[in-house]
Amino acid sequence: MKILTVCQGGHVRSVAAKYILKYRYGHDVLACGWESNTPETREMLCEWADYIVIMQAAFKQFIAPKYHGKLFAYDVGEDRYGNPFHPDLQAGIDGIIKQHGLFLNAPH
Repeated sequence: MKILTVCQGGHVRSVAAKYILKYRYGHDVLACGWESNTPETREMLCEWADYIVIMQAAFKQFIAPKYHGKLFAYDVGEDRYGNPFHPDLQAGIDGIIKQHGLFLNAPH
């Protein structure tokens, strides 16, 4: 699956989700930030993705309505981690993935 992860800056939460989804679950994943990427870049990435994971439910407003059917919210809250490899952030995202059973296994 092609998955786009989206947070505010595209450096911490979305990168943490990208890392987990790519290296633990084997998906093709790109990370971006609604604030740090242009609307044109976000549009291109949303078009590319099979699924879009936003790191706070409020970020839905930054995704064009025609892509809302692809959205999943992994609401990990505001960035208080400062590092995509922070153990609490990684555990929280992995817990959300396991809780919802989404994206657990990539097709081979």
